[in-house]
Amino acid sequence: SDVYKRQARIGWWTAADHRRRGAATEAVSLMTRWALGPLGLDELVAEVDPDNIASLTVARKAGFENLSRLVDGRTVLVARPPEGRGRRTTGRV
Repeated sequence: SDVYKRQARIGWWTAADHRRRGAATEAVSLMTRWALGPLGLDELVAEVDPDNIASLTVARKAGFENLSRLVDGRTVLVARPPEGRGRRTTGRV
C-alpha cells in the first residue's frame, strides 16, 4: 500500500466449507466500497492467480477490472472510485 498515492492492496481466502455462498463477494464488495468511499483511496489492487476463476469472479463482481499481468502470471486487478469523485489532492507541492 502507498499512503501518498492513496492506494492499497486487498486479498481474501475463504474456508472450503463456506465457499460458493457469496461470502467472499459480499466481504470484498463491502471493503472495496469503504476503501474507495469513506477511507478515500484512489485505487484498490488485487493480485489473483489466473487459474482461480472463483477469485477472479469475486473481484469482478466487486468492481475490479484487469490492469496487468505479473511476471509470475498473476492477474493484477484494480478498483477505482466511481467517475466524478476525482482524485483527492494533498496540498503538497
